[in-house]
Amino acid sequence: MPRASVRVERSVIRLGEPIAGVVEGDRVYAVFSVWMASTLLTRGEAVPSARLLYKEPFWLEPGRFEIRYPEGLPPTISTRAHKVRWSITFGIPRLGGRILFPRSTLRIKALPPIPEEIEADLGWLALNSRRFHPEDELLGRIKVEGVAPEDVTAELVVKEWLEADGDRREYTWTLAPGDSGTLAGETAIRVELPHDPTAPKDLFFFYPYTFSADFGGIRFGTETYLVVTLPEGVKEV
Repeated sequence: MPRASVRVERSVIRLGEPIAGVVEGDRVYAVFSVWMASTLLTRGEAVPSARLLYKEPFWLEPGRFEIRYPEGLPPTISTRAHKVRWSITFGIPRLGGRILFPRSTLRIKALPPIPEEIEADLGWLALNSRRFHPEDELLGRIKVEGVAPEDVTAELVVKEWLEADGDRREYTWTLAPGDSGTLAGETAIRVELPHDPTAPKDLFFFYPYTFSADFGGIRFGTETYLVVTLPEGVKEV
């Protein structure tokens, strides 16, 4: 019976980086797969539907290896509507490769590229940063004359979306409420960005404030907006 051990250099990568490691002993059979599940695939918000986005079987020879994958694969996200899982299964192929026995599975956490920075000075609003992360405090000075704190509301709103078979579906919900007050004598808003809800639950997923993917005939993503209500109307950032 062949004996082999596989060691992966990093189980957390950024999209575009190869999955690298070393095979010791005999060569090993591996299957790399990416699954996505979404409630928006079934037009519901309770029962998600799963779909295999990508699958590739191959042999890994003894020595160092690099597994490369197509561009466009989504990161390993976990949101209210979407979930994506990357895994590599190692084992001995039997029944023509239909099953692997014995087998072991390695989970991979794939992060998206670093997002572009946003504009901090919007004319009517000045933000305290050009990029925000979980647990950050978002502060914004209202630069509209004559607006009092009690005339302003703010909240973070998430829009999750999916396009498939010529149809677009969306699901919108509130991520975090904000409050208003004064900052250096000016009317201002404040919103605390929630901690990544997946971190203590599953280290191989993360919650994205903003991402999009287009692969296998499916486009889907998440957009997070700062929604500010002023006497003159509602504005989104």
